[in-house]
Amino acid sequence: MMKFSPFAENREKMLGQYQRVLEEYNQERSEALFSELMAIYDSEPYEILGKGKALKYFLERVELFVNEADIFADLSVNENTPLRIRKEVYFNFHKKKGEAKSLTNKGAIFANGDYGHTSPDWERLLNLGITGLISEAEQYLKKADITDGQRAFYTSVKLSYEGILAFVKRLCDEVGKSDAQNCKFAAKNLLALTKGAPENIAEAMQLFFIYYVVQQKHDGAVLRSLGEVDTLLYPYYVKNLKSGEFSDEELRELIRYFLFKWYTMKQEANIPFDLSDKSNELTYIILEEYVKLGIHDPKLHIKCTERTPEKLIKFVMNAIRSGSSSFVFMNHRVIKESLEKIGVKVDGAEDYTLVGCYEPLVVGKELACTVNGKISMPMATELVMNDVLMGKSIETYEDFENEVKAVIKHFIDVSVEEINTIEKKYPKIFQSPTLSGTFESCMEKGLDIYSGGAVYNNSSICCFGLATLVDELLAVKNIVYTDKTLSLTELANTLKNNWHGREELRLAMKNSIQKYGNGYPEADELAADIVRFLSENLNGRENGRGGVYRLGLFSIDWIFKYGAALGASADGRFAGEPVSKNLSASVGMDRKGITGLMRSVLKQDHTLAPNGAVLDISLHPTSVSGEEGIEIMKSLLSLYFNGGGYALQMNVVGRETLEAAQKDPEKYKNLQIRLCGWNVYFTELDVEVQNQLIESMVNQ
Repeated sequence: MMKFSPFAENREKMLGQYQRVLEEYNQERSEALFSELMAIYDSEPYEILGKGKALKYFLERVELFVNEADIFADLSVNENTPLRIRKEVYFNFHKKKGEAKSLTNKGAIFANGDYGHTSPDWERLLNLGITGLISEAEQYLKKADITDGQRAFYTSVKLSYEGILAFVKRLCDEVGKSDAQNCKFAAKNLLALTKGAPENIAEAMQLFFIYYVVQQKHDGAVLRSLGEVDTLLYPYYVKNLKSGEFSDEELRELIRYFLFKWYTMKQEANIPFDLSDKSNELTYIILEEYVKLGIHDPKLHIKCTERTPEKLIKFVMNAIRSGSSSFVFMNHRVIKESLEKIGVKVDGAEDYTLVGCYEPLVVGKELACTVNGKISMPMATELVMNDVLMGKSIETYEDFENEVKAVIKHFIDVSVEEINTIEKKYPKIFQSPTLSGTFESCMEKGLDIYSGGAVYNNSSICCFGLATLVDELLAVKNIVYTDKTLSLTELANTLKNNWHGREELRLAMKNSIQKYGNGYPEADELAADIVRFLSENLNGRENGRGGVYRLGLFSIDWIFKYGAALGASADGRFAGEPVSKNLSASVGMDRKGITGLMRSVLKQDHTLAPNGAVLDISLHPTSVSGEEGIEIMKSLLSLYFNGGGYALQMNVVGRETLEAAQKDPEKYKNLQIRLCGWNVYFTELDVEVQNQLIESMVNQ
């Protein structure tokens, strides 16, 4: 007899379980508890100690919930947690002013603290368990030569994990009250975690959920990677299968519950897995069950090295072709070199994990803060045009390009100054004893991770709208300086008036063949030059925490918000339309097919983007059908990665399918689309985003 009920019986009962907690919790008691937390936090001279005490106090009292259909327990109130302390402290601690405020309001930059995009050292956590981390903190507290600050830190870690232990015991008692088979199974695994490190795969999976909920939802350091789950869970899998503790079918059922529970969380941000290049039997079980479940979360990063088996690549290609688009391929060679260029040592593919969409960080050694800043590069051209309207004369195209670059550099300088100011206040704003406890370096230093406890304490800024910037610069060159169709002042006025009365000219510029994404040498060389320029002005600059800055070249969905703030541009774009996405061409402008697009993108040096860069491609189903189709997809991946591409994500869907789904969403409610850094159901997207996706497939 199976130790728990079949997953198929409980699938529907698990849906919405986290959302139900938000509807059913005692709001009055929750608010009162937060007031108690603030009083505890404020009572200590060391903020880190106040955080540890508040977290333990919360975990000993937070309202718990039970879903008898689930085999893993973690349901608790996620409102008014210690996470809110950070938000309230920060709100009263820092107010933007001066140029940073002005550029933010214009829609040119975003510059802030980043308390997310983290990953614990999962291996250390699994090996030591909750009780082991408590014991480790106690051993450090016994040292005679520690400072008062270190003592406060170690005490905070100890208190935090004592709180987690109390949380586990309370959950064990709560689910133990039920006679449901799954609750009895959950109680057994929870009880084991109160005594030591996990001994079997079910206990290890349960620890994943406990830790995730505490760090992400209660402590407040947003957790964005579950690491190489196939590698981390494999030793338990082998041990349990060999001992007969779980049958092969029970292990598959555990994987189904495990994967589906992450899906039910419905996180705003994705919770990615990394699948190791050292694939094993469990790798394929995870992939097989994931595809069978038909879910679009969690996301899966596929690290590609010379060791990655062809079998693994072909399986993923077929899954994408079949409609499961939650995969992104990552080029280990390029990622490794990009990190080494900013001083981060990477020994092997297993040394780093991908947090969020595409951003790497060294496991257990780096706090990368991967979205401290965003810079809308096309806004630089608009500000230069505004200066022209104010009477500034720019005699040559080279001068115009240099003016635009100077504004981008100003955006970077202002962003760095603003971020550094905030980061120097991190020890006062936010502390994470939960995350710090998993970092060996934090424990050795006696220093919280947000106070510089990691080996690498880096920050990141993403610069986006590359294709829009390149296309508009070349358009200005042609209209004003080569063809002399308009003076620069006339063009600036035309753009200010959103091309009113100049539709013929706008279409000529929009349909020009001299666009980035077609292998056009001048455009591609300009794009590569801009990437070098960004790297020279950002990579390696000192941040406010003893680390350096990392350049990112991805945009996620920022292209809509920042495009809405932007006026018309010389490439034929109307005011308010989105700017270009990631490394892709402007929508509909890649007329030479995917290989032409790749030629353009590969002119850039992607090792200059240690915070990540990605190309999105869309393939029509008819072009990749049959066995030959898989080979075509593999060839595109090889072409891109051998040429130095950083990351590649694919959609296999036709324009006609998207148009049909837009008209009759009920028939296509399971249609998945990889949208920037995450996967979504197409019919759940805003119409504006749907239209942009459809338009991007105009050249299929």
